[in-house]
Amino acid sequence: MSRRSQGPNNLINQALDHFGTVDVLICNAGILRDKSFLKMSLEDFELVLRVHLLGTVYVTKAAFPVMKDKRYGRIVVTTSASGLYGNFGQTNYGAAKLGIVGFMNHSNWKD
Repeated sequence: MSRRSQGPNNLINQALDHFGTVDVLICNAGILRDKSFLKMSLEDFELVLRVHLLGTVYVTKAAFPVMKDKRYGRIVVTTSASGLYGNFGQTNYGAAKLGIVGFMNHSNWKD
């Protein structure tokens, strides 16, 4: 298990210990580092992608097996028009939010 997946796995395990199951996952974590692309550091670009997109991926990866095993569950994610239409100073945020759309639309939930 990678260090990055430990937090989401711990979160789901705590929910299982406390509630006995996971029925719903709501992914709504986020941060902003708004700047024009030319003034934005690659570190800020990556940070926003890690929090929004990879945060959604890691916690979904931890929760989904529980839902699949019981053949029930709901996953709710938040995205933004900034990903669909753009917004000045939000290339990192828009890329992350549209990445979430792609993740949810193209994941094979039947495996």
